Amino acid sequence: MAQKVNLKFNRFSIEDGLSQNTINTIMEDRDGFLWIGTDDGLNKFDGFEYKVYQYSVHNKNSLSNNQITAVEQDTEGNIWVGTIVGLNKINLKTNKTTRFQTDSLIANHNINTIKQFNENKVWIATNKGLRVYDLDKKTFSKPTGLDRVTDKSVTDFVIDKNNNIWITTQTELFYYNSKTKNISLLIKSNEETFFRKLIIDSRNNLWIGSNNGLHH
Repeated sequence: MAQKVNLKFNRFSIEDGLSQNTINTIMEDRDGFLWIGTDDGLNKFDGFEYKVYQYSVHNKNSLSNNQITAVEQDTEGNIWVGTIVGLNKINLKTNKTTRFQTDSLIANHNINTIKQFNENKVWIATNKGLRVYDLDKKTFSKPTGLDRVTDKSVTDFVIDKNNNIWITTQTELFYYNSKTKNISLLIKSNEETFFRKLIIDSRNNLWIGSNNGLHH
């Protein structure tokens, strides 16, 4: 019989300095700071105080939008911030925020997920497909071989231990075989189930989170 575990949680809200109470994403950086994305700004939390990053019409060194959807740190230490209206990069060394609003491949896209899988590539899932940013060349591109999801709204993606890519749109699961260079549609859900998040566990099992439960 399972034992009951008593857990105690501390609640943090706008009364404690948080910019907004709806939390969309949380990321811990390599220095131990928490980056908390809300519906009204990004919060950097050191355990005591919050530093808030928000959009300002009068400040080009601000985020492109206040509704934060994704946060990731790259190997150079930069913080990548996805919003419902565009992608941003915060350089922690200079405290400069870059809005990527001029490149048509990424400008004003709704950002769903940001991940870095190798040393010089940041992958971004958007409402208009997958994009890859090369940290060395400082350019965006569409990943090769993934034409079937080029213009689809990609909700999440993972790369397994064999470098194969698993990709979800709202209603589809795609599989890209890195050896054959082929992409296949594995699952198409009904109109009531929308895929949101993917993870591959330590046993190499794929899990899909949706609005209609957990799929395994």
